[in-house]
Amino acid sequence: MAKRSTNELIDAFNKDGYDVTKEVDYNGNRGLIAEHRSAYNYQTLEKKRGYYVEGDPYAIGYLMGLMAPAYVERMANDYMYNMIPAFIHPELEKPYVNWLWKAIISYLKRKASEIREKYPDDIPREYADEMNGLVAGCKSVNPRIKVDFDKLWLLNTGFDMLLAYFYTGFSKPGLFTHLRSLIKSFKPGHLQNPIYCNGFSLFGNATKTKKDHYFGRDFMFINAGVFQDAACMTIYYPEGGPGKNNLSPIPFISVMAPGFIGSATAMNNNGIAAGVNVAPAAICNSERPGLNSTLLIRHCGQYSKSAEHATGLLAEAQRGVSYIYCISDGENDRAVVVEAGMKQKTIDFLSYPSKYLKKFLPDQHFIDNVGPVQPVNGSGGLAARWNDYEFPGDYLKFNKLLFKTHGKVYEEDVFMSETGCINKSYKDTNCPRVFYFAPQRENRNDFLLATNHFLVPQMRLTMMNRRIALFLKHPPCTMNVKTVYDEAQWRYDILNKRLLTDYGEFDFDKAQSAIDLLNPDGQFPGYYDKIPASLDGKTKQIEGSLSICDLKAKIIRSHFGYFADEWIQITLPNYV
Repeated sequence: MAKRSTNELIDAFNKDGYDVTKEVDYNGNRGLIAEHRSAYNYQTLEKKRGYYVEGDPYAIGYLMGLMAPAYVERMANDYMYNMIPAFIHPELEKPYVNWLWKAIISYLKRKASEIREKYPDDIPREYADEMNGLVAGCKSVNPRIKVDFDKLWLLNTGFDMLLAYFYTGFSKPGLFTHLRSLIKSFKPGHLQNPIYCNGFSLFGNATKTKKDHYFGRDFMFINAGVFQDAACMTIYYPEGGPGKNNLSPIPFISVMAPGFIGSATAMNNNGIAAGVNVAPAAICNSERPGLNSTLLIRHCGQYSKSAEHATGLLAEAQRGVSYIYCISDGENDRAVVVEAGMKQKTIDFLSYPSKYLKKFLPDQHFIDNVGPVQPVNGSGGLAARWNDYEFPGDYLKFNKLLFKTHGKVYEEDVFMSETGCINKSYKDTNCPRVFYFAPQRENRNDFLLATNHFLVPQMRLTMMNRRIALFLKHPPCTMNVKTVYDEAQWRYDILNKRLLTDYGEFDFDKAQSAIDLLNPDGQFPGYYDKIPASLDGKTKQIEGSLSICDLKAKIIRSHFGYFADEWIQITLPNYV
């Protein structure tokens, strides 16, 4: 496929509302900076930026370093260091927070280097090449810039390392022992999980034309005082012949911030879109975190030919952390939610729940015979919930005793209803923590939904662990909610209800409105009460980013910065 001329790229940006303000070159590869004509950051007043990069991994990194060195430096330094406190319970005294912060960051730095040296091929080397290019590009602009490979590696892999430690009870004698050696009174309950997400696919009869396909993505990420200013959309035109496993790169758009190699949301020229949701489960390997989350979404965006191909890429990856991957295929009208844990040949599902629960749970014979999990491309460690997945409802019969044991009232009609809500409000606490089988509300073949809990019953067992419940005990300090597990169920139920309300009427604008359900100016104004506001108090930061993709036209719209900011869009076919 021949690349567009520079004039054609300038025209493409112009049609999307941008003016190209700078062109850079590295060994014949081009990078473009484009500034939006009307969309700007409410606080900084800087115009929203879009980028175009092309070439091999090193060249792509070098070009981004040339174009955004200041943002890369802020992400590699301020972001990484400000992010850690978001994992610490806000009620702890400040000196304690400072000690804990220093202990965690020092441990992560050391372990990141050890893991990379021990398992050099777990994360494809092309992404390390891109980071090296990014460092070189930044230093060519400013030799004194505080950007180096180790900082970028930690920025791109640190979340996975942290979550793997947290989900596995701190991997004794790993992070837990390290923290206790420094702070005698440290307890796992002093930490919290601050990252959550929503994702959906709508197509076929769910849409107004019966022909469209939309992918929605609410990436509820930590801003850490930086991301809200640095977030952007980047058009990648990666080059290179078939590499490992005969993979050939595909042009794609990534929503993220300079410095991150991974993607919050990715949409490629084959009409495939993907995003990742946090999924707290014990099915992790803290000694080998591997390739997960935003880097794995980037990997799928850059290489996947179809949703089936994307699930194969997920299965092949050396994953070590539990996540939910949402994937839509606009060309084949397919969608899948992949519920993933660490890579392994088979899963002993009953090894994960806490021992006291065993008498309330299905036995191995039941698990083997009621809706058994089919492996993806022969790989264990994950389950694919396709848009035509048939949820094994017999698992729900175990909930009555699970609710009673944990002092909650079980209402069967709420579980069985397509529009049921276990919690009527984001402040309600009707769930027995993580110790129940969550229902799948979607029973139509043309829409699929995910928040932050596994729905495949066998995978759900990997969440039924006291360590997981303890880590989720405290809600993030940015949300006006009481418990994380209740809130995740509420988001799933309320978003499902919203999608059913407009089922059959969705166009691009209505799909955008649906993914923006939690907007402070909308139906739930108190939900984001604790999120940082602008200095004048008139709007709040968007924690992370919101995106909606039209996978037939291959257009992506995104919203980041502040809720008062304008949505922006990129029309991919015009650039490739």
